[in-house]
Amino acid sequence: MKTNTYLDNFIKVIEENIDHDNLTHFYNNLKTLDYRVRKINPHISFKSIVAGSYRSKTNRIDIYDDEESIIYHELLHMASSMYVDKKQYEGFCDMSFDMADYIIGSAINEGYTELLARRLFNIESTVCNGYEYATYIAMLLEKIVEKDNMQRYYFTANLPGLIDELCLYDSKDNIINFLTDSDYVLESLDKKIIVFRKESVLDALTDMNKFLATNYAKKMYQFYTDEKITKQEMIRAIYNYNDSLVDERYQITTKEDIYNYLSELFGLKDKTIVTDYKLIRIKEE
Repeated sequence: MKTNTYLDNFIKVIEENIDHDNLTHFYNNLKTLDYRVRKINPHISFKSIVAGSYRSKTNRIDIYDDEESIIYHELLHMASSMYVDKKQYEGFCDMSFDMADYIIGSAINEGYTELLARRLFNIESTVCNGYEYATYIAMLLEKIVEKDNMQRYYFTANLPGLIDELCLYDSKDNIINFLTDSDYVLESLDKKIIVFRKESVLDALTDMNKFLATNYAKKMYQFYTDEKITKQEMIRAIYNYNDSLVDERYQITTKEDIYNYLSELFGLKDKTIVTDYKLIRIKEE
């Protein structure tokens, strides 16, 4: 049976690539996993592109399109989930915050799940085009948090741990705003909704990019002050990171925006940082 082949391969790859200390939820869920391939997709009536789903409450996977990319994506949700006291904890999706059962972190969770599916199982195509931007943002966030930390927080369903990690560089309020902005953008991608939210979505994307640019810069600056890297290495790392934020696919944040973010951040600390950064930018152009 193909499903068993996929599951066997999934277990093998996870055990070879993820620290076993991070796999408690994975092993617990495997014991009672309810896996079903469905011939009828109930989401089609809603014009949804959902091709699979995982419910942590029942530990159940439903697959509506028997493709390996979908199966591995949903198995990753299973491997990173727990259900406790009527609240679900799934990777970076968390209902433990006192927000009237509002789930926070769904965009980063879906994006990082897709990123891991591609990375661990050599899947080139996306499970769902709607997750493409979330995957891109998760990739950039991982560069701030670092791969081992990001994977640990994901597989232990520890969003508070991720937030604490980011608190090394920013306030908790700003981090929560970044997560909720990400969720808002993901839920707004439907063509019928985006028409009415276009301006607010662009504002959210701008704020998200500023958050990423400034926090990565803060991290590199800390490396520099700790003498782990030279000033030129710091500036080059910041430039390379920010070059991703002005990706032509999104065209939300310009190079001038990035320069202004850095001027605001480093202007009083060390003006040579922004001066040298601009010289690199001009040279590269």
